This record gives sequence, structure tokens and C-alpha cells, in this order.
Amino acid sequence: MNLPKYILIMKIGPFCGFSLEEIIDIKTKEQAAIGKFFLGYSGVFCHPRRVSEFVKLAKSEGEKVTVLFTKTPSNFNSPIERLLHYSINDEEWSLLPEEVLLVGSKYSIVAKNMVPVDFEIDLSHYQSMLGTESGKTLDQYLRFRCDKACAVYAPDKNKTGKKSRISYMCELCEEGSVYVK
Repeated sequence: MNLPKYILIMKIGPFCGFSLEEIIDIKTKEQAAIGKFFLGYSGVFCHPRRVSEFVKLAKSEGEKVTVLFTKTPSNFNSPIERLLHYSINDEEWSLLPEEVLLVGSKYSIVAKNMVPVDFEIDLSHYQSMLGTESGKTLDQYLRFRCDKACAVYAPDKNKTGKKSRISYMCELCEEGSVYVK
């Protein structure tokens, strides 16, 4: 398998009372209805402005950003109820399409073509592109509370590191990531 050059890696699992299977079903229906889906996340890593810059960088090189998901059994519950608006710049807000079900998040990726997969990647073969530690390999970067990252494929043939099992993948749309409320 040819590994994607530009990736956003993040965890996916049960969320706010929805099972992973329900989430995948909801996002599949969203894409069928509006041509893409919104998948929420929180935290300070992969801020929408930076993810959008990363998408532009990949596009400038004729590449796309592939989202790789690792499964997590943890079920995060948030007090944030259904989200109705999104913004690319955190200033101008638009209504989310009525087909979008988004809860419990501050941000959302905008993506398409989610598919189940089953393969491993060597995290030492990707370098982080965001944050204060840009250039660190993902096996060094994805630690403690850091559970998502934008990264570029830059393998060192002499190095092997921690492997991560990928369970789903999709393609980021041009918006990359947006603010939601």
C-alpha cells in the first residue's frame, strides 16, 4: 500500500452517547445528502486555522490530506449540545446543513469518502507539521494528551518506531477544519 504523504491522524470512537458504528452511519448519510461530512473534535491540537494552512500546503504540492483514524474504546461525553453553525475564520458564521448531526465539539473536520481499513503505520516515518514541536516524528509527538496531528511522510530507512493501527480513513475537503457552535 502506498502511504499518503500528508495526513491528519486522530482517534475515533464512541462519543456523546453514540457508538462508533452509529457515528460512521450518520457521517455516511451526511455525505450522501450534502457531498461531505462534518466530524467534530475538541482540544488545542489541530486548530482549524493551522489545519487549513496544512491543507493549502498539500494542495500547493498537488497533494491531498488523508485523515487516518485509530480506534479508541473511550467514550467521551461533552456538555455541548447540537451544533448549528460553522465558520472557516471564526468571524463569519453559516448554518450547518440540516442533515448534519454534530454535538459536543469546538471544531470539525470537513471530509468525504470515509472507508474502513486495517493496516499499521510506523509513526516514526511521519513528521509533525504543527505546534511548537514541528518536525518531531509522530512516535515522539503523539504522547500524553496529544492525540491528533498533521504530519508529512518523511521516512528514515534506518529508524523504526511505534506502530499505530489505522481503522478508518477519509479525505479532507478544501475547508479542512472549521469552528463550530
